[in-house]
Amino acid sequence: MSEQDYEVLQKAFPCRTTQIRDVFVLYKATVLPLLPLYLYGLPSTGKKTVISLCLEALNKRKVEIDCFLCPNERALYESILNRLSNHIPSKANGYQSWKKTERLADFIRHLNEIPCKEPTYLILLHADTLVSICPKALIVLLELEKYSTFRWIHVTLTAYLPWERLKGQLLSFHNVTTPYLIWFPNYQWNECAMILENMLQTDPKYEKLKKPFVRTVLDVLYHAIPYLDQLLTVCQQLFRIYIQPIEEDIHSASFHDASQLYSNILPYLKQRLDGMYCQHQLISDRNENQQSNNHILADEYHLSNTAKLLCIAAYMAAHISSKRDSKIFTKRSTFLKKRRRKNSNYSTQIEDIPFSFERFQSQKIIPAEFY
Repeated sequence: MSEQDYEVLQKAFPCRTTQIRDVFVLYKATVLPLLPLYLYGLPSTGKKTVISLCLEALNKRKVEIDCFLCPNERALYESILNRLSNHIPSKANGYQSWKKTERLADFIRHLNEIPCKEPTYLILLHADTLVSICPKALIVLLELEKYSTFRWIHVTLTAYLPWERLKGQLLSFHNVTTPYLIWFPNYQWNECAMILENMLQTDPKYEKLKKPFVRTVLDVLYHAIPYLDQLLTVCQQLFRIYIQPIEEDIHSASFHDASQLYSNILPYLKQRLDGMYCQHQLISDRNENQQSNNHILADEYHLSNTAKLLCIAAYMAAHISSKRDSKIFTKRSTFLKKRRRKNSNYSTQIEDIPFSFERFQSQKIIPAEFY
């Protein structure tokens, strides 16, 4: 990476100077393998973008695998092998993977069979989801040196959970070598403003309107929309509306005039806030309903004791043969127990059987005053 490329990265992400420097120093090494790299932090904090920009500037080959899109262990193995071997499932090959891989041992063996040995950086996005899908594969990917003989793959993981918290979920993680840890903190208000101003693409003649516009949007939506990519999308949509009244006479616009343009986007900002409020309200209501449903007791059905006894009697009359009434509802048994043969076909399946109202009354469950 040249000094010019490094300055471009720092300008695009002015609050990620430390993270860019650490990733760049690690990726600049010419000898593989290196210790795995573990980037963690909240979503939309620049983890994937910093990795991609550094590898592109260094002209390194990268392979990205989104673990969210791998529902099981086999899908993860075959996705990695397909990307590393440059195999694309298509109609010509019957949409088959490069190698059918269902076990971890097969995955390691097929890795050694890949013809391409170019130094490659394997990027596993949302790697913390592998804990529930295939934890053994996560351990192997973190320690490829111990399980294979190849030395041309470097593993980078991005996750939401910190390493210690992820490590504590599995006892087998205690023997894993700790990777390089780089934390991506959430953006502060000023950092969001600087990044959005740099990323918002506009005509050069509207350059002086970007700063007041971005700060106006952040004043309203910073706490409502926590993710930078969503804020950027909102800014791109609203900026055209923001500058619409002065498109024909931009030279007369000033900072004071730009502040008055707030009224043009005010209805759209209110609409965004209402949408975010409704979304959070629906989620909270759904969680409350789910919790209340889990704790519903029989008394909450508002049935009287007589009605509850009526339901019990009806169920017993419909599922128990009349021949067994005397055994259930009398103190002494009036018939002998019959021994069943070992090979007798006795069915224990419960079936609904019709019953008369007189038999229903004969069961001493319902109080007499009910009739």
